[in-house]
Amino acid sequence: MTPLERPILELVAGLAEPDSRERAATELARYFGAKKLFAFMADAQLDGALVPAPGFAATLPGGKCWREFLTRARAPGFHEGALVLSKSATTLEHATAFTQGDLTLVFVGAAIEAERLEAVVTTAPLLCAILRAEYARFVTKGELDVVRQAAKQSAALARALEGTRLAYERTLTELEEQASHLERARAAAESAGQAKDDFLAMLGHELRNPLTPIVIALELLDLKEIEAPEIDIIARQVAHIRRLIDDLLDVSRITQGKIELRKVRAELGEIIERAVELASPIIEKKRQPLSVSIPPSGLMIDADPARLAQVLSNLLINAAKYSPAGQPIAICAERDGATVCIRVSDKGIGLAPEQLTHIFERFVQNKQAANRSEGGLGLGLAIVNSLVHMHAGTVTAHSLGLGHGSEFVVTLPAASEQIAPVRDAPASAKAVEATASLRILVVDDNVDAASLLSEFLRAAGHTTRTCHDGPTALRVAAHFQPDVAVLDIGLPVMDGYELAQRLRDLDLGSGTRLIAVTGYGQAADHQNSLDAGFEAHFVKPVELATLRAHIERAQAPDSTVAQ
Repeated sequence: MTPLERPILELVAGLAEPDSRERAATELARYFGAKKLFAFMADAQLDGALVPAPGFAATLPGGKCWREFLTRARAPGFHEGALVLSKSATTLEHATAFTQGDLTLVFVGAAIEAERLEAVVTTAPLLCAILRAEYARFVTKGELDVVRQAAKQSAALARALEGTRLAYERTLTELEEQASHLERARAAAESAGQAKDDFLAMLGHELRNPLTPIVIALELLDLKEIEAPEIDIIARQVAHIRRLIDDLLDVSRITQGKIELRKVRAELGEIIERAVELASPIIEKKRQPLSVSIPPSGLMIDADPARLAQVLSNLLINAAKYSPAGQPIAICAERDGATVCIRVSDKGIGLAPEQLTHIFERFVQNKQAANRSEGGLGLGLAIVNSLVHMHAGTVTAHSLGLGHGSEFVVTLPAASEQIAPVRDAPASAKAVEATASLRILVVDDNVDAASLLSEFLRAAGHTTRTCHDGPTALRVAAHFQPDVAVLDIGLPVMDGYELAQRLRDLDLGSGTRLIAVTGYGQAADHQNSLDAGFEAHFVKPVELATLRAHIERAQAPDSTVAQ
C-alpha cells in the first residue's frame, strides 16, 4: 500500500477527538475532492443495519435515495450513486461509498479521483479502529440505545413511507385507468352523439321529402280556389307533422349548441302578433277566445324575432292543447323596471305540484288521455326553456293544481334604449309583381314534388323543365340554358353539390342562378350549399310563395338566403 500522506494522517488524527470530528471529517472530504463525509457503523443488534458513527450527524438527509444506497453499501468494497446533501436539497450529488469491516464511509459531492481511492482503502482501517473505540464507549454509556432507537424509528418511518408510496402508486394507477375509461366513454358518447345527429338529419330529410308534394298540391288547390273540408283537414295535419319534425330537430341542435340567435332591436308587440298567427290554427279549431293585452309600443327588446315568436307560439299552442274547447286563453306583456314580463295563462287542466319541477325537461308531457288526443313529443317546453335562456331570460310555470289552469311567465331583459327600429316596408310573398318569364330547371328525384313545383312555376308564367337525376339535368341544361336551377341535394347518381359544380362548368351564357330545395336542414347543410355556390337554401316543405318571390327578385345572386 502507498504510505499515508502527512495531511491525511493529521486529518485522521483529528477524527480521534469528538469535538473536532465534524470539522476534521469535512476537511477530509475536501481532501478527497468531495463536499461532505458521512461515516456509518454496522450494528449487530439491528441485523447489520448502518447507523451513524459516533460524532457524525444522527439525523441524515434521508429519503428513498439514501435508503436504497445504504442498503447496497453494506456489501464490502466501493459503491457509486447519487444522493442529496440535506433534507431541503433537491439536487442529487455524486456519491462514493467504501465499506470495510464494520465501517462504511460515504463521500458526497464529487467523484473521487482514481489515484486517491487507494488512500481511502489505506485510511479505512485506522478510521475504523478510532470509531470502533468510540462506538464501544457509546455502548458503555448507553448512548447507543438512543441511536438504535432513532434507527428503529427511522426504519419504521421508512417502511411507512414505502407503504404510502406504494399506496400512492396504486391509487395513481387506478386514477389513470379511470381516466382512460372516462376518455373511452367520452369518445363513445361523442361517436353516439354524432351518429344521433346524422340520424336526425337523415330522418328530417326522409320525413320532409314526402311532405313536399303534399304541401305543393295544397297550395295549387288554393290557387285554383278549390275548397273542400278534406283539404282543410290535410292542411292542418301536414302543419302538425311539420311542427313535430321541427321540434325534434330543434331540440337536437339546441342540445349540441348549434343554434345561433340573430338578435335585432325589435318591438315585442310585433313578435307576439307573429306568435298568435302561428298558434291561431289550433286556437280557432277549438274556438277558444284569445285575450291579447300589450302596449302598442314601448316594449323594445334585443332578440331573435323568429326564435322568440317560436317560444311564445309554443306556449300558446300548449295552452290551447291542454284547455277544453271554448275556454279562454290570455297573453299579456308589460315593462317591469329593466325587464319585460310576458304571461301566457289558461283555464285548462292545470299542473300538479310535482310536475312543476320537471315540466321543462325533454320528453316530459302533461298527463293525457289514453288516446293521446293532444299528441306531441314532449319537446315544446324544453325548446322554450332553452331559447329563453339563450336570450338571457327566465321562464317559470305556475299552477294552483290539477283543474285550476296554468300560467307561464317569460322574463326578458328590456332594451337599454327604447328607440323603435327602422324597418324596410315588408314585401308580401303573395303579392309578387309580374316579371319577365324565366327558364327554370327543376331537379328532384321525388317525381311528385318535381312535377307539382314545375306546375306551380308554369302557372306563375315561367318556362320549366323537370329532371330526376344529375346526368339527365346536365343534358337538358345544355340546350335549355336555364336562368334558374332549383336543385334537390339528395339526388341519385350525383348529389346536388356535384350537379351545381357541373352546371357552373357548362357554357350557359350569363350564368345560372342556383337554389337548393332540400330536406336537409342542419346548419352545416346551409353552409355546404353556400360553399357549393347556391344563392339560397330552402328546407322542404318550402312555402311556394316565398320560393317564387326569391326566384323572381331582381337583386344580384350573391346574398345568400336561408329558410
